[in-house]
Amino acid sequence: MWWQTAVAAPLPHPPQPDTYKHFPYAVSGPVPPSLYHAGQVLNSCTQPKSYAISFDDGPGQLTDELLDYLDEQHLKVTFFMNGDNWSCIY
Repeated sequence: MWWQTAVAAPLPHPPQPDTYKHFPYAVSGPVPPSLYHAGQVLNSCTQPKSYAISFDDGPGQLTDELLDYLDEQHLKVTFFMNGDNWSCIY
């Protein structure tokens, strides 16, 4: 399984934020007011064969690998940011 290989391998030093393929820009500061949106609260999946997965304290050292895997599998995902560390890569 892809995650067992990733866990068993030694973790490399994390690259600098500007080298991330999926995060091509650095972000800093609080969320701009233009990004505040009121949305619907969901507590279950609304589509058949769909799953909700939550990752805490990311992005992390394996984020690019996870995003590549999701891309290869043609899986559509939605990420959201919350809390005080939304702009922190590490």
